[in-house]
Amino acid sequence: MNLRVLYLFAGQRRKLYEEYKKGKVSDMHLIGLNRMANYGIEATFLENQLTEFLRRISFNLTQLPVLFRLKSCDVVFSGSGILTLFLVKYILRFKKPKWVIYNTYLSNLLKRNSRGFKGWVIKKAVFSADAIVSPSLAQQEFLKNL
Repeated sequence: MNLRVLYLFAGQRRKLYEEYKKGKVSDMHLIGLNRMANYGIEATFLENQLTEFLRRISFNLTQLPVLFRLKSCDVVFSGSGILTLFLVKYILRFKKPKWVIYNTYLSNLLKRNSRGFKGWVIKKAVFSADAIVSPSLAQQEFLKNL
């Protein structure tokens, strides 16, 4: 059985992915999604009418439909969705799927929300992730020093 990875992007990707497949744009914002098949990994992303409806309310809600797809993936690769991560890994304590955060924002998020209940939720969510990928050394160092 192939490894199944579900990508959760903060913004829309469907149009970008279609443009990439036509050779019109770079794959930079796909963060490896398009290359997974080369390694025998089945990679998909979650974007449909429900996610777009929720995005109009708040981009933080966009990730909630993943709750219905958790059994169909081995790894969630997320560029956002702290609330969903908190629910899945901290509250429900699910061991599977593994949850990987693609960190381009955590230091700012943690600095802006260092106190109170919201700050507590964010910290618990971040440190309940199974892995954090930090392309920025500054972001990596910030997390190490928490």
